[in-house]
Amino acid sequence: MAVKKTKATCPLSGAERYFSLTKDLGLHFFDDKWLGKWAITDRLYKGIFTQPEFASVRALIASIAFGHKLGSQDNQPCILSKEDRQIWDADPNTKSTVKKYNLNLYSFEELILEERRLTLEEKAYQTLRTLRILEKLPGTGLQIPVSLKTYPGKASFNPEDEMCPIGIAYACIQSEIPIVFHMLKDEGLIQPRTTLGYGERIHITPAGYKLADRTLQQPSKRAFVICRFKSRFDNIYESVYKKVCSLEKVDCPAFRAKDIPHIDKCDDRIIYEIRNSAVIIVDITECNFNVGFEAGLAMAYNKPVVWCCNEAEIKKEEWTSTFDIHGQNILFYEEDKLDLFCERLEHRILAALNRW
Repeated sequence: MAVKKTKATCPLSGAERYFSLTKDLGLHFFDDKWLGKWAITDRLYKGIFTQPEFASVRALIASIAFGHKLGSQDNQPCILSKEDRQIWDADPNTKSTVKKYNLNLYSFEELILEERRLTLEEKAYQTLRTLRILEKLPGTGLQIPVSLKTYPGKASFNPEDEMCPIGIAYACIQSEIPIVFHMLKDEGLIQPRTTLGYGERIHITPAGYKLADRTLQQPSKRAFVICRFKSRFDNIYESVYKKVCSLEKVDCPAFRAKDIPHIDKCDDRIIYEIRNSAVIIVDITECNFNVGFEAGLAMAYNKPVVWCCNEAEIKKEEWTSTFDIHGQNILFYEEDKLDLFCERLEHRILAALNRW
């Protein structure tokens, strides 16, 4: 799949944009030459959004907008605060307006957490996927506005460039952009061939095509739930995981391995479902070896994982996790406050589903 190239400026540093302010929601709507259409609340745009410490989050937002454009999606990404999201969800008139403008809502707070979770390696692989989509025909290569002659190299934001590095280099701030391309080159996934003016003309290698095509396969929009198979978990599964995943705005049905009728070997079927699900939910409450094994597979396949755990679990003196996931962004819940957990889980799943 290829997109028509247009001249671009750096979209996050005062570049020319066409926008309009809607009186209904107080939004800035952008029709960026390179990124496409996206929106942000006026309060965020004039507030923390522009602060230097959120440069990485702005880069992630740019990649999300560009991903919508590449996917030819009609709905526009819209960034708002968690507080505004709660207000909008509670107001039927606002819900109607959101539907009218065909907005795909993203919580700024959830995007902060997602950006913190991303490693440079993940950003590099996501960048490879974008390069695969941008290349007109396999083997033809494409010119990128990034110099790789020396390490770390640098990116160009020249308005005359056919491509803009923002959006292509997934969730990367300016200093990270050449690094992810060096990582792809060092792993033999891309190969610079010739230099035409500024930047490099790169070709995706056979190994790069293999990896990109495997990850570009659209997984079934389902959420695979990994947890202990005990009767006490059935309530959480039915009243939380299935309920949230079935919401209209999420639309990603949840299921467990034991809910699938099949005649395959159990391990083979579980591996198949993990590889072909859009998001993986892992509840590590009273986790055992099976939960750890399946969660590890999901991480190895670079699947977006939503980690959950009963808060009472970590209060036990004898509690230790089966494997080291202390660095993961775990969503804890209390069984007497499941409404709050449902709300937070919804935002977390939406962030996972929209990860490029």
